[in-house]
Amino acid sequence: MYQNPYAKYKTASTVTMTPLEILIALYDKCIIECKKAAEFMDRGQYIKSSESIRRVERIVDELRYALDMKYDLSRNLRDLYIFYRTTLVDATRNKDSAAILYLVPHFEGLKESFQKISAMV
Repeated sequence: MYQNPYAKYKTASTVTMTPLEILIALYDKCIIECKKAAEFMDRGQYIKSSESIRRVERIVDELRYALDMKYDLSRNLRDLYIFYRTTLVDATRNKDSAAILYLVPHFEGLKESFQKISAMV
């Protein structure tokens, strides 16, 4: 069976990533999908926008469920993730692309913070 070389590469690169690299990649995916969702929404392509928003929601949910709640940082991140999820749901309901774009700097900040941590480790 033929497998796309790019798909093989993506699978291999994911398997070899550290947990911090995976976290950074997930934040990056959230940034990309939020931008796409807002663009689709502005064009009136609500189905495509919803698909991108759902991808972000799934990532945020997985990040939230993976937290170890014995740490203060985890509780703070949980609260952020709940806020992000609520914002995404409200933005979808209200067709508010600005609310989706509002989350981009948040994800960028988290990504940057974890990149700094990754560089120190």
